[in-house]
Amino acid sequence: MISKRVIVKYVIPIILISGGILALHSIEKVNYLLFHTLIEFFSIIVAFSLFIITLNSRRMLDNNYLLFFGIASLFIGFLDLMHVITYAGMNIIPPGNFYANQFWVATRILESLTLITGFLFLSRNIKPWFWFIFGIYTVITALIILSILVFKNFPSCYIEGVGQTKFKIYSEYLIILILFAALLILRTRRSYFEKDIYYYIGLSIAFTILSEYMFTLYYSNFGLFNQLGHYFKLLSFILIYKANIETGFIRPTRVIYNSLVKSQDDIDRINQELREQVATRDKFFSIIAHDLRSPLASIIMASEVMHKKVVAFKPETITRYADNIYNISKNTFTLLENLLEWSRFKSGAITVTFSTFNLKDIVNRVLSLYHQTAVNKNIEIISGIDSNTHVYADIDMVNAVLRNLISNALKFTPEGGRISVRSEDAGDFIQVRVSDTGTGIKPEKLTNLFDVAKVHSERGTANEKGTGLGLVLCKDFVNENGGIITVESNPGQGSTFIFTLKKEPHHDS
Repeated sequence: MISKRVIVKYVIPIILISGGILALHSIEKVNYLLFHTLIEFFSIIVAFSLFIITLNSRRMLDNNYLLFFGIASLFIGFLDLMHVITYAGMNIIPPGNFYANQFWVATRILESLTLITGFLFLSRNIKPWFWFIFGIYTVITALIILSILVFKNFPSCYIEGVGQTKFKIYSEYLIILILFAALLILRTRRSYFEKDIYYYIGLSIAFTILSEYMFTLYYSNFGLFNQLGHYFKLLSFILIYKANIETGFIRPTRVIYNSLVKSQDDIDRINQELREQVATRDKFFSIIAHDLRSPLASIIMASEVMHKKVVAFKPETITRYADNIYNISKNTFTLLENLLEWSRFKSGAITVTFSTFNLKDIVNRVLSLYHQTAVNKNIEIISGIDSNTHVYADIDMVNAVLRNLISNALKFTPEGGRISVRSEDAGDFIQVRVSDTGTGIKPEKLTNLFDVAKVHSERGTANEKGTGLGLVLCKDFVNENGGIITVESNPGQGSTFIFTLKKEPHHDS
């Protein structure tokens, strides 16, 4: 079934053009002069319309070729008008040296040179200066009219009783060669045109070539080849009109509409980004104001007590205060480290530097940092990373991800618990699983676990302080390395954080 778009775009125009040609053919049988005048006037109206459209849409036109042709169309149309009013039988200008034939040749040469010259503006991306081009064509048109009607030094093109002159025939062949060159250049410049417009211009030039060829064959201004030449000219102007209308009127309107829609989408996107940045900033300041100030206040308070009463304290009391200061300082340092890394990442100060490294080495290095903490809480840590597991990632970012996940696991796992770090092959990726037998996470909190605007602090099994910012940092770092991070957890049954890293790339020898 033919779609509505095909009917509107192709079927209806073909029916209308075919009907118009049949009507013109009927008129030609009755009055050839009227037939000739109607076709030429249609071409003239098209040419003048193209100029008016170009004049009013020149600031929107993004195709320099069609802009240039639109300017020239006024003068091509005007010279075609001179061809009509000097045609034999019109009796508007006193009969002379078959002026209509001379105007025809001059106009078609000007048109063919215009078609090929326009590519200079297209390939060099130079926008034609409207009034400068207008002035040049004004001078050229005036010289053609003066040469034919006043100075009468334009070569003869038709001789009564003899037919076309050699100059006329050779000129037609020259025009055909120029038009063929224009077709070839058009093919090499097709990327500058939308698909439909490219075909409209190409077919228009092809019909112009056929028209010119017909005019090399006729012996009479009222003969068959002359008629066919005018039919092909009619089709040529219909197609060039379509090309300019599509680009000069319909398409700029569509472009403006699409630009407005895109601008609105961009505004919405920017607003969303601003909202996220504001939320990030608010969260950042909230962490600094509360979660950083609170432990520092505790350290100051404990230090002050020790400073004033250390002489009266028993050794075990001093040890308890020192342990408290140490634990608070360590947690504060971790928090500060995450804050700095996260803020540097968000500001673009941290960039991804990919390299291939042994994953087991990095895991063992991170686990050694938390060995004493695990011993203090009597937590068993199992490393299940194969010694031949290599990944392609930013080593510092992977280090930060592992530090945060293992630190969290230790924080929320009670004494006597177990933590494991294992890896699995997952196609093009290595899947890393950090599991614990800790307190787990409530289902309603899982959704917002990696959202910076919704993170919140929870205390660990030994009353350890946290912020949740470490998990946000993990998500950002994993994503930057081309992986994803997810979590599986049930309250009271522990949690498993799963993230992926790219495998070591293989290089063909």
